[in-house]
Amino acid sequence: MTWLHELRQAGRALLRQRSTTLLAIATLALGIGANEAIFSVLDSVALRPLPFPDSDRLVRLYPAFFSAREADAVRNETRSYDVLSMASSGSFQLLGEGRPEELDGLVIDAEHFAVFAQPPLHGRAFGPADEEPGAEPVAILGYDLWQRRFAGEDVLGRRLDLSGEGATGRTVIGIMPPGYRPLPWSTDLYVPGSAEPGTHEYEDMIRYRLIGRLAPASDLEQAQSELKTVIAQVAARGDGGFDQESADEARVVGYLESLVGDVRDRLWLLLAVVGAVLLIACTNVANLLLAQLGGRERELAVRSALGADKVRLIRQLLTESALLGLVGGIAGVGVAALGLSLLRRLAPLDLPRLEGASLDASVLAFALAVSMLASLLFGALPALRGSRALERSLREGGRGSTTSRRRLQWNDLLVGTEIALCVLLAVGAGLLLKSLWNLGSVDPGFRLE
Repeated sequence: MTWLHELRQAGRALLRQRSTTLLAIATLALGIGANEAIFSVLDSVALRPLPFPDSDRLVRLYPAFFSAREADAVRNETRSYDVLSMASSGSFQLLGEGRPEELDGLVIDAEHFAVFAQPPLHGRAFGPADEEPGAEPVAILGYDLWQRRFAGEDVLGRRLDLSGEGATGRTVIGIMPPGYRPLPWSTDLYVPGSAEPGTHEYEDMIRYRLIGRLAPASDLEQAQSELKTVIAQVAARGDGGFDQESADEARVVGYLESLVGDVRDRLWLLLAVVGAVLLIACTNVANLLLAQLGGRERELAVRSALGADKVRLIRQLLTESALLGLVGGIAGVGVAALGLSLLRRLAPLDLPRLEGASLDASVLAFALAVSMLASLLFGALPALRGSRALERSLREGGRGSTTSRRRLQWNDLLVGTEIALCVLLAVGAGLLLKSLWNLGSVDPGFRLE
């Protein structure tokens, strides 16, 4: 097969120039690996749908937080949702089970798990009876807590010694499945809203996120229009805790957008930055291949004399570039794995869904596409210059002064492009460092030491 023969020839040609080939592979591995690592984060955080059934129907209602009275008013007077749920973060201390541990909890109502269409892995979800005054205090454990503190033992019906926000002694009634994360951070413990102390006295002090699932006949625009109308009406009556400012802030946003909206643009910008790094890498490799052409003109002339036409020679040079890009992409997977591990350690704590970032099939497909694109970027110019240099060499009888001058001109152009990209990245890095310095210089109003 012709392509297999050309692939073997390309491999032999690259092996003859081991030092140049290794340098090119290392350069491409860094550029492609950086793009893979950032893309894996972007894909996990902002591009994948949420892992819930019909996740495109999930929405969050704004203002950002509601009191229980405000949330009830919205639930009672809106018709755009199949179900609405309140959720408020809380902190609890686990005692009597080995060393004390602070737990990240979520105070929710009985509709919470219906909104996300996610039943517990073991046991049962909260029901209306669990929210009644005087009901037995109960709790549902997150999967990670269950594995970390109880090693996956049967804890249903066990009473936990908890303290925090006035709650002590809860009976475990359920275990959530692995990976269940309704809010951006990991949740160890779920408790029903009825467990809050002094519900009547403190109800307006507790602030809840209001999350819902749109009814089949509703869309975001209709739901938002209805929410604005309801809040304005309740504010006018003066019996729901709302005011005109609440009506102005009222909006309904897709739940995925509410989680990653502020992060998505920054990740796309970061991908553009590492894309510029890949362009610099391609420019470097193109320069290396152009420099090699001076020593390969005799080889190309012999092949031409043996019957290889111009198209065949260009295809051979492009095959070498493609093989170089493919090997660089494979090496880039290792660089991406290291980069992803580093990103997990350095990323902000509030970056949602980062735990799902991995080098999966979609990331590897992206790596293959980037490798082939990089091959085209750094291989096209040397291939064209090589064929033209061959023509001039044959016409001039081996005199290479014109060829050398033209190759130097292209080298100068590539170096100029590389310098321009480096200056662009350096200016961006300088602005970022200046912003970081300014943030560090802000007086917080207390003595840091």
